[in-house]
Amino acid sequence: MTGWNPSAEGAALIAFSQHSNFMDLVQFFVTFFSCFLSLLLVAAVVWKIKQSCWASRRREQLLREMQQMASRPFASVNVALETDEEPPDLIGGSIKTVPKPIALEPCFGNKAAVLSVFVRLPQGLGGIPPPGQSGE
Repeated sequence: MTGWNPSAEGAALIAFSQHSNFMDLVQFFVTFFSCFLSLLLVAAVVWKIKQSCWASRRREQLLREMQQMASRPFASVNVALETDEEPPDLIGGSIKTVPKPIALEPCFGNKAAVLSVFVRLPQGLGGIPPPGQSGE
């Protein structure tokens, strides 16, 4: 451009540039994958925070449930059992009786109840339970 005068009125500078299409694709993919991985990282962090909040709420709920169960009313009962006679052999199954409840606590809605029963465990000689059995 000969005779170009930048101070002349109506003068403009036109510049041409050719960029490689290969470089534009590389730049596009680098930008795209960096944005994608950033969003993936943010989603993973949010999910982890949500999971820890859920676990904390669940622990608090379990603690409240255990405190509520521990605060239920309870009582103790003294029972005098006669041990002079030898109990019948219940392991052989000769006597089939249904245990009778000594206490009944209805649950909410009266659709279920908690029963308390006494069960006499088998004893061997000298009041020692036989092998494989629990007892006194």
